[in-house]
Amino acid sequence: PALIVSSGNERLAIPQSYIQELVALREHGKSHVIEGLEGSPVLRLRDRLIPVVYLDRWLGLRAWKERPTTGTVVVVKVDNHEFGLVVDAVTTAEDHTSHANETT
Repeated sequence: PALIVSSGNERLAIPQSYIQELVALREHGKSHVIEGLEGSPVLRLRDRLIPVVYLDRWLGLRAWKERPTTGTVVVVKVDNHEFGLVVDAVTTAEDHTSHANETT
């Protein structure tokens, strides 16, 4: 199974086995706000600082100065490395297993 996320007009699937949690961003307030640490964006989550990557910037869809202040952070863990992926929306979870074609 995979979680479908979108940024701009792009949709991507993230395997659920990598997903730790989903965190809603708020424009104002103390919790769930992207902060800067030595020029790099981080998410403060339960006394942890998690580096974040903006999916739209990574894909070249939006300039850095136009980055959103709301959305969802998908906290992902791959090979003991944890980071947040900032997306515009989480669409749904889908099962991407292949099925044999059936003939009738």
